[in-house]
Parts: sequence; C-alpha cells; structure tokens
Amino acid sequence: MRRKVFFLKGGRVNLNKKLTDKLCKSGQIPNLNFFSPGLLRRINAIHNLTVSEYLAPRCKRKRVLGLGCNMSFWKEDFIKVNGYDEFYEGWGGEDYDFTCRMLNSGVERLYLKFSGIVFHLWHEDFYMYNKEKNQNYYNQRKAEKVTVAPVGVSQYL
Repeated sequence: MRRKVFFLKGGRVNLNKKLTDKLCKSGQIPNLNFFSPGLLRRINAIHNLTVSEYLAPRCKRKRVLGLGCNMSFWKEDFIKVNGYDEFYEGWGGEDYDFTCRMLNSGVERLYLKFSGIVFHLWHEDFYMYNKEKNQNYYNQRKAEKVTVAPVGVSQYL
C-alpha cells in the first residue's frame, strides 16, 4: 500500500486494563482479533485487506489527522516538514501538528481502515499540563498553513 508522497495512518484498538495486565504478566503475545475479550473500539480490530484497499484512497477522515502510535511516512517527507516540532513538551498536539504540516506540504494521507492495526496497551491517562499552550500553538500554526517546524529534526542532521 506504500506510495510516494503519501503517509499511512492505521487504526488502533485499545486493550482494557485487565487484558493489558494479563498480557504483561504472561509475557506472551496472543493472536488478538475482533472476538478477543478485553478490546475497546473493537470495530478497529476487523482485518480485511480487500475492503481496506478499496477504502484507503476514498476515506477522507478529517476528524483525526494522524496519531504517531500508528503512522508511517517516507524519510524525505519527514525531513521536508522538519519532523516533529520541538515546541511541544509532554504529550498532546505534536502528532496533529506534524500531520497537518505533512498535508499542507502536499503529502497525502491514506487511512488504512481494516488493516494496519495496532493493539494499544491500556495505561493511565495523565492530564496534559500544558494542554492550552499546545492547543493554542497548534491552532495558530494550522490557521497559518505552516509546512515546516521552526525547531525540528534539521538541527540533528
């Protein structure tokens, strides 16, 4: 499904606390699927490549731009937008900012519904201590249609 000038955004199936604890204690990796007990957002566990390939170029979901937990992209595109913006501290906003800049720079998104599935272990959700700061920055950058992070990966290359 990989194509130049595209990034892929897959689905995520959250595991509940009980299943996460069980898996972590056993150290085994089970074959999880739609029918497995302990899954949240179960619909995302359906795996069907034929349906996924049909939907990918047609699915234009605007609600979730992309989350770093299940996203892939070309190195050239990552460098073109200067990677993740180091303005963000802690959790929150950095993935949306990154994918927004990718879209603004002409990189298109393929949403891999029913394929590209990640099973995400349960963990405590901590409130973002700088949520408002991050959100204001993201909203400003989005409105300006920014394509390059001012402080990003280029400083390390």
